Amino acid sequence: MPRLPPSFFWQARDISPLAASLLKTCRDLPSALNELRWLREHATAAVLARNNEKKAPSSASCSSSQRHNGHVFLQKFCARRARGEPLQYILGSQPFGDLDIQCRHGVLIPRPETEAYTMRLASILLSEARNQPQQQPPPPMRIIDVCTGTGCIALQLFHALQPAYPTLHVSGIDISPKAISLAHTNLDHNNLPPQSRQSPTTKQTQIITFHQADIFSPNPFPSSPDPSSSPLDLLISNPPYISQQAYRKSTARSVRNHEPALALVPGPHLGAPNQTLNIDLATPHQHADVFYARLLSLAADATAQPRRILFEVADLAQAERVVGLVAGDARLRRLYGAGVEVWRDWPDGGGVERVAMAGLEVAVRGEGHGRAVYLCRAAGG
Repeated sequence: MPRLPPSFFWQARDISPLAASLLKTCRDLPSALNELRWLREHATAAVLARNNEKKAPSSASCSSSQRHNGHVFLQKFCARRARGEPLQYILGSQPFGDLDIQCRHGVLIPRPETEAYTMRLASILLSEARNQPQQQPPPPMRIIDVCTGTGCIALQLFHALQPAYPTLHVSGIDISPKAISLAHTNLDHNNLPPQSRQSPTTKQTQIITFHQADIFSPNPFPSSPDPSSSPLDLLISNPPYISQQAYRKSTARSVRNHEPALALVPGPHLGAPNQTLNIDLATPHQHADVFYARLLSLAADATAQPRRILFEVADLAQAERVVGLVAGDARLRRLYGAGVEVWRDWPDGGGVERVAMAGLEVAVRGEGHGRAVYLCRAAGG
């Protein structure tokens, strides 16, 4: 990373010594000033919250004390940020779609690129609901979000699809108890009750739940709340997908120091989930694909076979490897081979390019780096 010129620090120090302390982390003055403003607002809110807890009376001396305490809080927050701690952990939240997602140490912070493909996917599903024949309600919608983390994907899809799908079942699963606890916190924080509506006459329900589970265990998917409901409509996952080598060499230091490796790097103990899927786990860069192999193995099972699948990936190279897993398995190729897309960071921008990947014609959509592989099951498949 190139060194910043001293003039940048002098300019920042003229505005605020705290802005100068943030400059090394933020890398430019406008970003440092923006973050300083957010941290100052957070410090003010922290002081008010503490006073409300103590039920402190309002007075001139109290106002002076509040200003002092606010500055103390701000200095502490700036010191944490200057050491590289992610802003979202300090502020405690991150916007995601229409929601405010609480962030805590030990659980991966939601990224804007994840938000972008989640919003596009919600738009596709809403359009499908609107295109139902007149007087015919949309069919039930069942979604499973694997490696749910904060619950951001599951919660945003649930929130977005509620107006369109009278029967909506969303399940988020994660191996981490910290993640499941935080997902429940975000459920409450965003006023999305676990069972938001249930009609005793029509048995139409809108339910979102979170479960702790190991995706490599037998039968990891939660059963549907309604045994008579439709099969799985969407399997979505932002799994660990970074190789150990890339994690050590390419991942930002702040990510390595503060975010959980469990959510980023597949453990070396994970073995081949299904030998019919052609994945060489002895090759370091391909071990990063082990979650995709496992999830595709589950998707190929006759009891699952989701209508749609979306996986977040690191880049176009990994996207092509995931497409290769689909093309290399006869069941998956039959189910999804005609409906493969790769979405870039911003899938609603730019155009659509058609390319060949692993013998399949693939639509590459949007702008930026490769970010997601989207599979849509063929009609009648």
